[in-house]
Amino acid sequence: MGVNIGDKTLLASEIQIKTPYRDLLPPMADYEKQALKNKIASEGYSHNSPILVDEDGNVLDGHNRLSINPDAPVQVVKGLSEAQKRARVITENFARRNLSPEQKRHVDKTRKEIALELKRDGFTQDEIAKVFGVDRRTVGYWVEGTTNGNDSNGCIPDARTKIGKGEVDRIMARVESGEPQTQIAADYGTTRQAISKLVKKRASQLERELLKAEETRAAATQPVIECADAIEWLERQGEIDLLLTDPPYSTDVPDIRGFAESWLPLALSKLKPTGRAYVFIGAYPEELAAYLNVAMPHQVLVWTYRNTLGPSPKDDYKLNWQACLYYKGADCPPLACETMLEQFSVQDISAPDGRQGDRYHAWQKPIEIGERFVRHSTKPGDIVIDPFACTGTFLIAAANLGRAAFGCDISPEHLQIAEERGCQILSAI
Repeated sequence: MGVNIGDKTLLASEIQIKTPYRDLLPPMADYEKQALKNKIASEGYSHNSPILVDEDGNVLDGHNRLSINPDAPVQVVKGLSEAQKRARVITENFARRNLSPEQKRHVDKTRKEIALELKRDGFTQDEIAKVFGVDRRTVGYWVEGTTNGNDSNGCIPDARTKIGKGEVDRIMARVESGEPQTQIAADYGTTRQAISKLVKKRASQLERELLKAEETRAAATQPVIECADAIEWLERQGEIDLLLTDPPYSTDVPDIRGFAESWLPLALSKLKPTGRAYVFIGAYPEELAAYLNVAMPHQVLVWTYRNTLGPSPKDDYKLNWQACLYYKGADCPPLACETMLEQFSVQDISAPDGRQGDRYHAWQKPIEIGERFVRHSTKPGDIVIDPFACTGTFLIAAANLGRAAFGCDISPEHLQIAEERGCQILSAI
């Protein structure tokens, strides 16, 4: 039922409601809204007390109840000054809201500003105390600019809500989706200003990263491949962020175990603690056994393809996959996978096709898988190496994404193709 105003009973839906004072208090968190909605549904109008408005229909109390029940009863409060209206909004809600310490501190600052405004309007400290429902001593602290420590009616100590590093990405995602910052702040028990500060900080960070990426692209426009032996070249390298390589397989190396022992531990020793390595090997049991006995990976990934099958053997299953040994440093950050599909341990990507003009040798990998692993495990400006660069596919993928790409190979034929693809070729030092 509505509230009798003069000779007419009004509901909120029957008058023009305005909410200019909504932001004086932080909005409810989503779980609080749901709890209020459940309470109203279970208790009916016994809990749904009137929405208080001024003569112009500006809501003084009941913003959240009004959003749940647009037909809530309305009661008009007359004769208040602007400062009194703002004080009424805070007073009606402050005690019954479950605010965090930081939110209380922010609201308390507003209460003090209104108290000073009321004093300028001629209110005594006793009258101001009555408006806010606090004792006279608290008003004295407000208007005199002093602090009363932990007094619950006065200044709230600076106990700011800490937002964990892992939550920042979730907050940014909500902001980017268009969700109001005030609601995000409410859900985290903080203020809109704190969320806005996070957004600005992230924007500055992204701007710096983009600038760094542009500087990297300008400074290293080409992947660099040296004509050199892999072991000798690796011994001269410093710390790196990513090893991404496709060494010769057991079909081309007589002693695959000895070959793996000669280069893989050396290459892995160049990784930073935050670095990663992706090493492609053949799908042959003896080759898998050799590498797994030399350096146990964190995971064995699989690249599978369906577009270059060739003739089928009579007594064996057709091999349409290759293994990729995945190693990671002790301090690696999380993988930067844009989509869940890219984070599957089986990467299903077509092999380069000679009919498309992008196949330069028999075991060439698709540039897409190289770009995926570079994106997942590095950032612009990081150092990527390939000691078996061949025609340059992985280094081209890294350079395309603004990484510093370096490698070596001993085949003049492969190096000539790599140069034609845009790589800079250096003679052996």
